[in-house]
Amino acid sequence: GSDDGGGAREVAAALETGARQRAEELAAEARALVARTQRRGAGFRAQANAELFREAIGLLDDACAQAPGDAALLFEYGSTLVAWAKSDLGDAQAEQLLTDADIKFQEALALDPTSEAVLFAWGLALCLQASVAARLGRAQQGTKLFERAAA
Repeated sequence: GSDDGGGAREVAAALETGARQRAEELAAEARALVARTQRRGAGFRAQANAELFREAIGLLDDACAQAPGDAALLFEYGSTLVAWAKSDLGDAQAEQLLTDADIKFQEALALDPTSEAVLFAWGLALCLQASVAARLGRAQQGTKLFERAAA
């Protein structure tokens, strides 16, 4: 009868709540890993910090799978990518990390277009991308990225 629909909705709501809680637990674990890298500082064995960042990104991948369409998780994911890139801007993968962060911030803005935190972090990521591009001799690309950040 009509009770079956209500029961199914309750089960679906409970599953969604459980998934969101698990996503938050995963994000909290990722935050703790990033905090460890920040306490160590950029000079601390770059490879050891990269491993922690890789693990944090893996946790955030899992969190996003648990709670798809969560703008806060996408913001955190993008912010973690920026933190990783900033830890060693001279590293060859910094440019790719910043490009990936750009994508995560755009996804977050698609869900929450007025988030000042996401807009600020996205602008920072674009400026860092521009700086890396200019340092690598791609001044025109750097200028375009700065223009995107200012828009």
